[in-house]
Amino acid sequence: MAAKPRGRPPADGNWIVWTDAMVNELLRLRFEQFSVDLAAARGTKSLKQAWATLAAELSRQNGSEAVSVEQCRNKASSRKGLFPLLKALKSKWLAYHAGGLATAPACLELMDVYWADEREQAVLKMERHPRPASDTRHVAKRPRPAASTPALIAPAPTPLTTATSPASTTATVSPAQLLDVGMQAISQGFTDIASAAAEAARPKPVDGHGDLVRLEKLVDTRFAALLERQDAQLRQMEVQNQLLARMVAALERSRGAATSTVYFRQQSGGSIFALDGRDQSQTELEGSDRYARFVGMTLHRRLDRLFWSDGRVISSASATDGSDLNVIIGALARVVWIGTNFGQTQADVQLLTVSGVRCVSILSWSSSRVECLVGLPQRFSQQELPLVSETDCTIQTTQGSMTGFALNYHEMLAAGYPSPIVERLDIEAAFILPHALTIDDREDHEWLYWSNSADGSIYRSHLQSTAIDVLQERRWSVRGLALSIPSEPLSASGSLFFSLESKGTISQLELPSSSSRSPPEARIVLGGLRSPRGLAIDSSKQMLFFTEKTGRIYQAKLDSSLQARQQQQTLLDDASIVTSGIDVRRIITRPSIARLDGIAVDSKYVSPLRIPGLW
Repeated sequence: MAAKPRGRPPADGNWIVWTDAMVNELLRLRFEQFSVDLAAARGTKSLKQAWATLAAELSRQNGSEAVSVEQCRNKASSRKGLFPLLKALKSKWLAYHAGGLATAPACLELMDVYWADEREQAVLKMERHPRPASDTRHVAKRPRPAASTPALIAPAPTPLTTATSPASTTATVSPAQLLDVGMQAISQGFTDIASAAAEAARPKPVDGHGDLVRLEKLVDTRFAALLERQDAQLRQMEVQNQLLARMVAALERSRGAATSTVYFRQQSGGSIFALDGRDQSQTELEGSDRYARFVGMTLHRRLDRLFWSDGRVISSASATDGSDLNVIIGALARVVWIGTNFGQTQADVQLLTVSGVRCVSILSWSSSRVECLVGLPQRFSQQELPLVSETDCTIQTTQGSMTGFALNYHEMLAAGYPSPIVERLDIEAAFILPHALTIDDREDHEWLYWSNSADGSIYRSHLQSTAIDVLQERRWSVRGLALSIPSEPLSASGSLFFSLESKGTISQLELPSSSSRSPPEARIVLGGLRSPRGLAIDSSKQMLFFTEKTGRIYQAKLDSSLQARQQQQTLLDDASIVTSGIDVRRIITRPSIARLDGIAVDSKYVSPLRIPGLW
């Protein structure tokens, strides 16, 4: 049965006629399908969204015409004369069960299912305010007019009537008045439900006094503490992962020949080969035959890259396939800026560049003189042009920068310019002649050690920056370099061993922990050798292996001294070796024409490399 719309039409001008089927569907959607969404809605926005979803579903099922949110939800303005449908249905239902309505309303069965809990409240209210019997009803008499006394009207019973106007002629209880009673009961019930819901949703006080502020602070404090514990756990996991990675790397190194690969080059073929220690198979690195000849080679195990010197430059490429070829260093430049306004302290010097390469190794500084050393990735060239010119040099401080030098130096100085003013530049730049090299591939070091036959010095260059240090000077004919890395990370930085072929010595150098302006001292550990060349160290066993040009390979135990019995067993050819008390013995002898050069070692095998074509 369709309900006739009443009141002024809505603003959009759309009326809707509610049929019994639509009312049934509205009740089912509201109290069954969307009951959870509407109950969980918090705030106007989420509640409006839930009602919009319900209205859309009802419109889809209705098919003929759309149903708006305002026509479904239980919120409407009474000033427009509209009474919300759900509220009207519940009012009739409560009034029917309270005994104030004789005719059963539409959709009674559904309302009994969805509102069964509120039915008991309506019955209790009816018991507190019983309906008067028909025989007790009476008609209020019209008051008689009197001039001397005012008219007295007995007030109607409060539960059964509302305030009436003085012009009312009867006090008879009508069905409309009973409906009004039901409405009051419904309003009071909704108020009680809202109060109970608000009380249930309110957080329990911490100290029993309802101090919500303290509760919020306590929750925030505990949440912050939880986040701090999680951050601490993440940091511990990172440290554990780093330690595990180091352990795995150490285990892989300790597995010996099972994972060893030897890289070498055959001069006749010109390519770099990888010799697998597991099956002795050889793999040629593709494209390595295009490289220039090399005189020294080392491996960065962590990055799996080869570094080698060809007598002109130091290059690097992938150890897997020889790709990604880069020139690491091919020239050295020592530049001196002379002028003024070079800062109050060395920290005021922000940037020094030489041929586009940043120079971070400052050898000396003053407010009028700055000297730096930098390696340049340039190949040897026969051109007569200077390797580095004045316009290739730039100095920058906190007050400004200057490239080259100032032709009007004195005028700028007299004018009081605060920026750097360069009077002249002293430049020493030359190509290098690298020979031996080795790498410290630990994560916190990343140094490349190499010898330069052009100036007789031993350098170390940082692989992650342009920092470069001079470790030894006037050390000619360096043919072998090897690092002794400590097993404990908190111990010393390690030692560098180098061989001097012309003097027949092997020396040890304690590595400085940071850049030093003066080269550290080195001590000779072995002397009287016949052209020592390649060096290799087993750091775990503290054993030094070295080759001689004469075709001999020796082993020296660095942590043990030579006993008298061992001295008696020394070969006559080795009696000239000055051991300084170190236990040295020959382990391999080849013909003197073998001309051994490089050598590599792991925990099980020694791999000597020779000069071409002999064995």
